[in-house]
Amino acid sequence: MAETQRPNRREHELSGERTTLESFLDDYRDIVVRKVSGLSDTDARRSLVASSTTVGGLIKHLRWAEYGWFDQLLQERNDDNRRTHDR
Repeated sequence: MAETQRPNRREHELSGERTTLESFLDDYRDIVVRKVSGLSDTDARRSLVASSTTVGGLIKHLRWAEYGWFDQLLQERNDDNRRTHDR
């Protein structure tokens, strides 16, 4: 059986919860970028399931989820998190 090639991972010295979480996020960001690299704008906007879910929509969701956790909750910022653009 052929070995599965693992993606290149960033090397991090883990020294706490925050550092560990950030290193996982770095790895998953890299994975998502590799998965969507080469997609055209048309492909990123194409819905392939019964709902209106698109690859571009998933990327936007990941960005806002990370913003909500890191910029708002963990850094205890109270600025207005509402989007100024259409979804």
